Amino acid sequence: MQATTTLLIVDDEPLVLDALAKLLPEDMRCLTARSLDSAVRLIDSGHKIHGLAVDVALGGDSGLEVLERWQARSPEAPAVVMTGYYADPTFANHACMKLCRFLAKPFRIEEFRAFCLEVQASRWGVSRFIAPQFMAFVSRHGLSSGQAEILSKYAANVPRRRIARLLDITENTLRDRVRGMLKKVGVATLEDAYDQMLDGG
Repeated sequence: MQATTTLLIVDDEPLVLDALAKLLPEDMRCLTARSLDSAVRLIDSGHKIHGLAVDVALGGDSGLEVLERWQARSPEAPAVVMTGYYADPTFANHACMKLCRFLAKPFRIEEFRAFCLEVQASRWGVSRFIAPQFMAFVSRHGLSSGQAEILSKYAANVPRRRIARLLDITENTLRDRVRGMLKKVGVATLEDAYDQMLDGG
């Protein structure tokens, strides 16, 4: 199964959800929710969700409740709050806001796309500077999540002898995944795969 990064977008306006979903990179999957209850169900469902974009006003509910649940479940994962109320001191002083950032409406497309890139980079633990090349490479060669995890650790300068321990896999499993990846990419070593990724191959 190909590696895919998933973003949850929560907004009670269907047109906003549709518009934002269309801005995601091709290699990102989008889950959407229009209410507090449906967002909480998705967060608690066990879906692998790597980032959250939530509107503050969700009908009669607050998106900050979604954010609190998200941060309790995934404290390290990126989140962004979309709001037109950022000048409101009640909102600005909310405790969970210290752990994420916000996009003041109306925001530019580039700002939202930059957040998508941050989610991808965070999910794989790669620098945001190489995240576009990394994700394009993973997608282009159809790497599995396990293969992408290995490449991300290599890109983060983790010694190969430590990668198996960090991923909680055996050395044999690591060797098999590396072989499979190198075959897909058509190169001989992890270093070759990494160089090809940086070159856009």
